[in-house]
Amino acid sequence: ELAKAIAYRDAEVPFQLYNHPEVDEITHKWADPKYMERRFGSGRYRCESSNPGGDANYGPNHFMYTSGRSAPGWTSPIENVDLRWADWTARARTVGLNTSAEDRSAQRFYFRFSAMSSRDSRTKWVFDELPFFHPSRGKSVFLKDPQGQRGIHCRFGMSGMIAEAHWDGSRNMIGQFYGRRRYILVDPAQGCCDMYLLPKDHPSGRHSEVDWSKP
Repeated sequence: ELAKAIAYRDAEVPFQLYNHPEVDEITHKWADPKYMERRFGSGRYRCESSNPGGDANYGPNHFMYTSGRSAPGWTSPIENVDLRWADWTARARTVGLNTSAEDRSAQRFYFRFSAMSSRDSRTKWVFDELPFFHPSRGKSVFLKDPQGQRGIHCRFGMSGMIAEAHWDGSRNMIGQFYGRRRYILVDPAQGCCDMYLLPKDHPSGRHSEVDWSKP
């Protein structure tokens, strides 16, 4: 089965990998709210807040990435806020219990945490927790090109959230450690021409301007 996964990876075809001991260990550790609170501590981290009044935002559960650059007549569909981990989890519980994906009255927050280097003392713990993503491991089923590894990007979303359709310029290996998430993938032959991607120099470049919930 591992050989099959590597063949899919080398062909750049989507596949799902199950029953990996190191990954399973993390799913148990990260499911403990107290453990995660100890890891993140009391520091504040940049989160994204949905901005229903922004352009190309199709509701408070939609998140359209922006580079932070400005453009004439363009209002960002998200806002950046600084939250403690405990603050975010409290808001996530409230949204999860009391709202549906269609509820347009509840603002959502997307907790993001990136570890770009294992030498950074503030983020080294992420590489320690997820050694299978560490480039020092060399080529593996998780990393086809260890030298091309661009960091570990942790994303914690609230119930019903949608990240707008986009195109990434690098390979993605996604670890789903908690909860559930649905991915909609586009055939590469159709990706550039039929997705209505915003221009490269746009604040939300390489993202689709179409609401895929209501195409």
